[in-house]
Amino acid sequence: MVVLGSLNQGIDNSQPVALCLFVRTGGTVLRQVGSKMIVFEDGRTLGSIGGGSIEECIHNEAIASLKDAKPRFINYDVMDNISSDLGEKRGTLSVYIEPFLRKPTVVVIGAGHIGRSVVYLANWLDFRVVVSDDRDELCSPELIPGGDQYLPVKMSKIPEVMEIDQQTYLVLITRNVDNDVDGLPSLLKNPSWLYWINRLEKALASNQAKVDGSRCF
Repeated sequence: MVVLGSLNQGIDNSQPVALCLFVRTGGTVLRQVGSKMIVFEDGRTLGSIGGGSIEECIHNEAIASLKDAKPRFINYDVMDNISSDLGEKRGTLSVYIEPFLRKPTVVVIGAGHIGRSVVYLANWLDFRVVVSDDRDELCSPELIPGGDQYLPVKMSKIPEVMEIDQQTYLVLITRNVDNDVDGLPSLLKNPSWLYWINRLEKALASNQAKVDGSRCF
């Protein structure tokens, strides 16, 4: 219960964590089906699925799953040469690893009337919502309620003040194409999803930005 409680707490706090679960055993393996361990992004663990070299392998796979966001189903052969790790002799075991990543984040860039509507919708869909605009007087919870974070900075500075990853959706609703042109290069260096409302071709043509690292709509 402690392991599952910490797993739920990590998920609620938008903290990346991987659940490692014994789902099948065979032979003389002594570990019970249902044994579990969680692995955090920084390498910390809670619970145990045996210790030794097997657990080390599972730990490494869990860290990898947090990086590529892909679950894993792994089969291991427990032989005599590693039996001392688990107090076992021979057999097989199967482990399922499920990564739980941060809650997806929508970054609404542009605090106009359309941005206000997008913030409302993203909040209703249970995204983490970040509002950004270089006009301090507009980027506030009083004018645009529903944001979890407010960044009154230029678009080009956003990657410097928040983490942008594959769970980040950038929605550009700026007031003119010059803002897009100035800010796009820094955003396009990050692996994220980008959405524009109008002016996309003009903005890309103006700064000749490459979009290989992002998915643009």
